[in-house]
Amino acid sequence: PPPCAPAPHGTAMSSSLSSCTLVEAALRVLQTPSPHDKAAMTDKIAALWSSGDISLAYDPDAVHVVPPDKPQRDGRVNLVEPSRVPRLGKGGTPETRVAILHSLAHIESWAIDLSWDIIARFGAPRAMPRAFFDDFVAVAVD
Repeated sequence: PPPCAPAPHGTAMSSSLSSCTLVEAALRVLQTPSPHDKAAMTDKIAALWSSGDISLAYDPDAVHVVPPDKPQRDGRVNLVEPSRVPRLGKGGTPETRVAILHSLAHIESWAIDLSWDIIARFGAPRAMPRAFFDDFVAVAVD
């Protein structure tokens, strides 16, 4: 397989990340179901991008790979329509505090995926400048 092919099932990262373009690495994050692995990959990719070990945002000669409509999610994640989610209250009880933290964790997970999706979906097709990639890598890491 090519050096930046998706990691084998059950493994999130491999030494081949440094051989990826940033867009290829973004696609790898979007294809990873585990939120813990997504976060770890995000930190690793951001460090490689910052250090220059991932030096190309994209390969202008490569065929554009469209990101998935929805990023991979762990099978334990049950997406619920917003109208069906119980109201959380103001955090006055331990249960509502846990529910609020749980919601924030989901929001952060989606923010990571959204940042990588924007990089993968719009970076190469629109020949975006390096600052575009820097900004969305920073958002993903935040």
